[in-house]
Amino acid sequence: MKYFINIIFYIFTQTTKNQSYNMKRLCFILSISVAFFTNSIVSVAQSKSNFVVKAGANINYFDANFKQRSNLGYHLGGLFSFNLNSFRIQSGLIYIKRGTRTLLQEVMYTVENHEIIDERIVHEDYDSRMVVNYIEIPLNLSLKVVGFRNNNNEVRLHVEPALGVYISDQIKRGNDKRVFLLNHEEPNYYEELNIGIKFGASFKVGQFEPYAGYDIGINDIAANHYEIRNRSVYLGLGYYIH
Repeated sequence: MKYFINIIFYIFTQTTKNQSYNMKRLCFILSISVAFFTNSIVSVAQSKSNFVVKAGANINYFDANFKQRSNLGYHLGGLFSFNLNSFRIQSGLIYIKRGTRTLLQEVMYTVENHEIIDERIVHEDYDSRMVVNYIEIPLNLSLKVVGFRNNNNEVRLHVEPALGVYISDQIKRGNDKRVFLLNHEEPNYYEELNIGIKFGASFKVGQFEPYAGYDIGINDIAANHYEIRNRSVYLGLGYYIH
C-alpha cells in the first residue's frame, strides 16, 4: 500500500510541476482523504474488504463539434474494495490521461501596442494530440450476475460515477517529439473538474479481474466558447491484494 501511494504521488507531482504548490497539495490531500474516509465508513459496517490495483488503456475522444480522431491514453490507480454479498463497492484514486486527436492550425501574430495588426498561418491542418490529465475519485458499484460455486470466479456489471480533478494539459504536434504545455501564463483552457459516469463489465478469475466499459463525461470541460465533453472506451486489468 505504501509503495502504491508513493507511485501515485510521484506521477501526480510530475504532471503538476507548473501548477501552484498549494493547489497540488490541497487536491492530493482531498483525494486521499476521500479514499480513506470511504474505507473507514464501510469498514465500520464490518464488510469484507481488500485492495485492488487497476491499470489499463483508454481510447479517448471529445464530444465536440469539430473533426477529430481517437487518442490512446491510459489509467493507473488503486481502490479499496468492499463486498456485501453480491454487491460490491470500490473507491480510491485513479490517474488518467484523456484527450483527442484533431487537425490544428499554427498562426503567427504581429502585435503592436497590444493589438493584433497582422496574422498568417504558419502550418495548416497538422495532426495534433490534445492530452488532458486528471486524478479521479471513482465510486465503482457492481453487481455479481454470474458466480461459480467451485471457485471465486464471477461476472459483474458495473456503474461508476467519478469526479476528476484537472491536473494539466498538453499538445503534441504531429511527429514533433516536443510537448507543448498549456495553461502556464494564460487562463485555463479546461475546467477544474470533470464529472463522468462509466458503464462496464468484468470477469474475476482468482486475484485477477479484466474489465471493459464506456465512459461518458457529463459536464462541459471547456473554459471557453467551445462545448466539449470527455468520452472514452476503456479496458484494463485489476489485481487484488488480500
